[in-house]
Amino acid sequence: MDILPDNQQYQYSDYRFLWPIPASEVVANPIVVQNPGY
Repeated sequence: MDILPDNQQYQYSDYRFLWPIPASEVVANPIVVQNPGY
């Protein structure tokens, strides 16, 4: 796994990436489920 410095941005080629949903959001709203693979 590569770790990027805080000042570096991740360049992505597809706008449909699924990022993990923060655990605090999942706990606060039981309807929200984590994205697959996280």
